[in-house]
Amino acid sequence: MKSKLGRGWRSDIIKVACADNETHMDLAWVRRSFGIAEIHTEGSSRYYSYLIHLPTTQSIGVFLDAETAARAADVAEPLADWTECVPHDFASILRAWVGAGFCGSGLVEGGGDLVWRFAPVDPEEVLKVA
Repeated sequence: MKSKLGRGWRSDIIKVACADNETHMDLAWVRRSFGIAEIHTEGSSRYYSYLIHLPTTQSIGVFLDAETAARAADVAEPLADWTECVPHDFASILRAWVGAGFCGSGLVEGGGDLVWRFAPVDPEEVLKVA
């Protein structure tokens, strides 16, 4: 299956950690230390794209779609060594996402996790407000 996410992404089966401390297997797009799984959250009427840290099986972000999750991986990847664990200073990753144009767009239905979307700010619009 050809990736719609850009170079280096391929389909594979990955482990995903669940809220009940269990893991389940899911079809995902993978590249190096990241996976993107489109998961239907219990209590939700839609699918969300979860950016998964493959070595730990942890979700590091929930996104409106796989393309947005791939962009977030592109921003996060060069900022830390992701080979074994999620960076201790994860706040720096969140700040980088915001600086790159990502913003929260509400919470996952039935889950409570923040859902990220990509909405770059036009500098001209910021200047108009200032």
